[in-house]
Amino acid sequence: MKARRMSILTVLLTVCAATMAQGLKDAYKDYFLIGVAVNQRNVTNAKQQALIRREFNSMTAENDMKPEPTEPRQGQFNWEGADRIANFARQNGIKLRGNCCRLFR
Repeated sequence: MKARRMSILTVLLTVCAATMAQGLKDAYKDYFLIGVAVNQRNVTNAKQQALIRREFNSMTAENDMKPEPTEPRQGQFNWEGADRIANFARQNGIKLRGNCCRLFR
């Protein structure tokens, strides 16, 4: 009887460990996307990159794609931060969502 309980406990622990080893995006892949807001620092830090790859299948830029960072002065554009985020998403098969409507001055 004791051996049977240990076998059941071992199976349960194995199932729990397997479930915890997968990312949120994998656990909910049949239901919905799991998203995260990122900035260019998140996609250039190795530990944060690994976390994003493991847990998320959708992302949006926090501020790096908004008007202020992309056009610091009228007519002068800087897409460096936005490009880093877009390239990371593209290279890792993560959907990129926009969150800002650019209004013209």
